[in-house]
Amino acid sequence: LDANDPIDGISPTTAQVSENSEGALICAIQVSDPDADDTHSLTVDDGRFRVSNGNLYLAEGVSLDYEQSSVIIVNMTAVDSGGETFTAPIRVTVIDVEEQPTTIALSGQDVMEWVRGAPVGSVSVDGKTPSDRFSLSVSDPRFEISGKQLKLLDNEMLSRDEQDQVFLTVSVSDTLAEFGRLDKNFIIHVQRNAAPNHNPNDPYDVDGNGRETAGDALHILNFINIHGPGNITPDIADMYYDVNADGVITSLDVLLLLNELNRKALDGTVSNGEGSPEGEQVVPTDPAKRLGEEETLSDSQVTPLGPEDFLKPTIPQNSESADIENVSTGSPSRSHADRVDQTLRLLSDEGN
Repeated sequence: LDANDPIDGISPTTAQVSENSEGALICAIQVSDPDADDTHSLTVDDGRFRVSNGNLYLAEGVSLDYEQSSVIIVNMTAVDSGGETFTAPIRVTVIDVEEQPTTIALSGQDVMEWVRGAPVGSVSVDGKTPSDRFSLSVSDPRFEISGKQLKLLDNEMLSRDEQDQVFLTVSVSDTLAEFGRLDKNFIIHVQRNAAPNHNPNDPYDVDGNGRETAGDALHILNFINIHGPGNITPDIADMYYDVNADGVITSLDVLLLLNELNRKALDGTVSNGEGSPEGEQVVPTDPAKRLGEEETLSDSQVTPLGPEDFLKPTIPQNSESADIENVSTGSPSRSHADRVDQTLRLLSDEGN
């Protein structure tokens, strides 16, 4: 008589089933047995599953939830006619399908005042990033949801003195109209900005165009030429003139910016990566940490400037005038404007 050979395998080892599918067929089970004509009984160790006619199913009335468990290991046991047993695991992957949205959440509910396009937080639906099937919207026209991120429009900014809280509604809608719209109200808190005229993303990008150029230094010089060095006038300026975030605009802001441009020129990374491999952008260092660094312009055509150079007049070498006009830090004079014009020419030469 031919002896009973043991079972040597069960397949498949992996399978998948969609969530929310009650009693769904998962896969057909194959038993590998050297005894080709042998019969086998199959059982599973998880009550959420059943075996019928050699197929693995979900039990009647049972469905799976992807959000609760995305993978389930089921142990399948086969017993042949001779009583030989073999057990093998089957990895069942639960497929996520679109469902009626039930919850909306924000990763943050604060916004910084005096920052155009300031971010608030990312939007999640039912604890995850919503698929492209769903559209997101916000009730307040000053805000938008861009790339699942709730933020102010690029040309909008808030003042805490005018409004310290913003009440708005975030909505999610199904573009296929299979599921109903879901709304959620939020309170957004406007945070005080201690340095509203300082660019937190790149202190050296004065005009906020994403690049660091000599033009940024010119903007600061023009501001000083009009208002004089000192406190910012008006309190919220149209550009990020305050490079070192000390609350005032002085020649030191210009010097820090020029030294950064000079450093990048030496590294070949001026103007947001121009001249560097693949346009790599160098992340600027914290200007507050650079105040003690001894950095000067190395270009032979540009003489390094100190703060006093912006506060006192300079007589050109060919000038026959012996009069020296005193310049007050609070009231820029004609001589002060001449000095700024001279510096503008130097910067222009440097840029060329």
